[in-house]
Amino acid sequence: MRKDFAFCDQAQRAAASACRNLAEGFARYRHADFARFVTIAYASLAELLDSFDEARVKGYLGAAAHGELDQAVGAAMRSAAGLRSYLQRTPTPK
Repeated sequence: MRKDFAFCDQAQRAAASACRNLAEGFARYRHADFARFVTIAYASLAELLDSFDEARVKGYLGAAAHGELDQAVGAAMRSAAGLRSYLQRTPTPK
């Protein structure tokens, strides 16, 4: 089996980026700033979904594993969207 380190590294970076952006946004405390970082995290999750599709095409993932990963990241994206919506419609607490 050929090792595709660049591909794996990019997928790992996308996953880590989502977590890091959520942490950074939370540390900013203001809802508007946090919402902006949640949007960036959401985009990183979308990039991760694309990586799963590419991994499936390259034969790195089977259909079952791809489906499980797709569902998990989809749930994370829905959570991020809900958080962003909440942050955008509520004021920052004093």
